[in-house]
Amino acid sequence: MRVSAASWKIELSDRQLRTPVTLRLARGTYDVAIDAPHYAHVGSHVVIGNTPECIVATLKRLPILSGIVVSRASRQPIGGAVITTDTKDLAISDADGRFAIEPDPESWPVKINVSAAGHADTTVTAPRSRVSAALEEIRMSVGGSIAVEVATDNPVELELRKRIEGRRMSVPMRAAQKAAKRTFEGIEPGSYTVLVSGAEPCQRYGARVELGEGETKLVSIQLEPFRLRLRTELAGEPLAKASVLLQNDDGQWEARLETDESGDASVEMWQGGHVSAWIGAKPILTAPHVEKRTISGGRDVDWFLDVPVREIVGTVIDAASGAEVPGAALSLHISGEDGGLAVRMKADEHGHFRFSPVPYGEHRLKAAAQDFAIAETTYSFAEPEQTRNVTIALEPAARVRLVVTDVRGAPIAGARVLHFRGPSMSGMGTTDAAGTIEIPMTKDETRDVYVVPRDGSFGFMQLRSAASMAIADGTSRIVIRTETQSHEPLANVAPVIRYNTRVIPLEVLQALEMIQGARVRSGSDGRIVLDHMPPGAYEFSPAALDPPVRMVATHGETVAVLTFTR
Repeated sequence: MRVSAASWKIELSDRQLRTPVTLRLARGTYDVAIDAPHYAHVGSHVVIGNTPECIVATLKRLPILSGIVVSRASRQPIGGAVITTDTKDLAISDADGRFAIEPDPESWPVKINVSAAGHADTTVTAPRSRVSAALEEIRMSVGGSIAVEVATDNPVELELRKRIEGRRMSVPMRAAQKAAKRTFEGIEPGSYTVLVSGAEPCQRYGARVELGEGETKLVSIQLEPFRLRLRTELAGEPLAKASVLLQNDDGQWEARLETDESGDASVEMWQGGHVSAWIGAKPILTAPHVEKRTISGGRDVDWFLDVPVREIVGTVIDAASGAEVPGAALSLHISGEDGGLAVRMKADEHGHFRFSPVPYGEHRLKAAAQDFAIAETTYSFAEPEQTRNVTIALEPAARVRLVVTDVRGAPIAGARVLHFRGPSMSGMGTTDAAGTIEIPMTKDETRDVYVVPRDGSFGFMQLRSAASMAIADGTSRIVIRTETQSHEPLANVAPVIRYNTRVIPLEVLQALEMIQGARVRSGSDGRIVLDHMPPGAYEFSPAALDPPVRMVATHGETVAVLTFTR
C-alpha cells in the first residue's frame, strides 16, 4: 500500500483473511496492491475521506501450464531441465521430467524455452488460450552443431535461420554476428539456412543445411559477387523512385532497394537462383506488380521490369438510392499459381476506386462500409482486356446487436466473431468490453455466427435479430491421431471437422488456431489437438465426402484415430 512516496507492507495469514481487515489511514489517495502465491496480482485505487471506504478483492487463481520433458531418442524423462518463458516465468523439471509454471493471464507467454545439459535448446509455443493446460510432451534432442567458414576479406555477418515448411522465408534463430567463421552449437535436428550478409542490401547468400540429431556439419561458402542492373518502366516511360523487394527462394532472403529518377538501380549480389521482384510506386501504382526470374550467379545480369497498365476501376454505390458511398473498404483477390494475390484499399470521397496494375485471372472483389452489408462480385479478367469498370452496390443494413457471455452471465471481451451468409464469410469483428458486437444485416436476413474467445471453447448460433450467446465452458480435450495401417504418424492432414453435425468453416478453424493455439492440422507426431472445446458430437473426415470418424466429447480427454490406407 502506497501514499505519496511512502509505502507499507502488511502480511496477513489465511485465518486473518477470513474476517474483514480494518486499516486506519489519514485522508488521501492510496494505491492498494494485493499479492498472494498462486494468485493473480490485484491492484486498486482508493480515495480516503471522512467516511469509511470498503475494498473487496476477488483473488483469481493463476492458471497452470504443466508438461513433461523427455529425450527424443530414448523417451526417458529429463530431470533438471530449465524451463523459461518470454514473460520471465521459471521452472525446473523434476526427476520424472515434470514441471509446472503459473503464467499471469494478463501477461501471457508466447514462447516456452527448454534447456538441458547435453541437449539442444528447444522452443515450443505456449497455448494461446489463457487457462490451465497440459502441454504436449516436450522432446529434446542431442544437440548438433553447424560450423561456418566464409572465404572473404571483407566483414560479413553470419546468422542461423530455421526453415519452416509452408513459409516462404526462414525464421531467425541465432542473432547475426560479424565474423568470417562461426560455430552454432546446441542445435536441434532440422532444416536451416546459414545467412551471410554484407553492408549492401543485396549482399546476401543463404546456404541450406540439413542437420541430424547430434550431427556436426561444416559449411564452406565461397562468394562470387556479380552486378544486377534493374530498369523499371510503365507504359514505356521510366518508373522513377519505384520500390523493389527482391526475394530469393533458394537462399531464403529478401532485400529492398529503390530505383533512381531514370527508373534504374544497380546493386551487387552474392547469390542467384529463383528470385521474385515486387514493384511498388505510390500513388501511381495502387497494387504491387510481381515478376519472377531464375538468375545465374557469378555473372552480371540485366533485368527489365515492364509494369503493365492493366487496371480495375469503379464506384461503390448505395443499392437503394444509387448514391456514391465514400470511403468504402475494398479488397481484390486474384487467383494464381502461388495462392494468388490480395490487395486492399479504400474508395475516395466519391466512392471511386482503382486497382493498378492487376494480373489476368479470376477476380473476387469485396466492398464494405458502415451501415451496409458486405457485397461481393466475381469476374474473369483476360487478354486482351486492359481496363474493367466495376460498379459494386451495397445493400443498406441495420446493425443487429449480439451479446456474448460465459455460462455464468459474465461478458466475454475480445472474442473473435465471424459471421457467414451461406458458405461465404460476410464479416468479422471483436466483442467490446461489455461483450457486445453489432453485425450489419439486411432485412429478414439470417447469419450463421461463430464466436471464438481468447480463453477456450467456441460458440455457434443462427442470428436473425438482437440476441445473446452463452459460450460453454471448454471442458473437453480432443485428440485425433492420423496414422498409416502400420501405425506410423501422418503429418499435414487437415480433416473436415463437424460439431453437432455442422461443418466448422475453414475461417473458424483458422481462428481457433490463431487465437487459441489449436492444432487443426496434424503435426510431425500425427496429432490434431483441440483443447478446451465444448462437449458435444464431433465428426472428422479427410474430405467432405469420406465416411467420418465420430465421437461424443464429454469432460476430459477423448481420443480418436484416423487410419489411412494406400
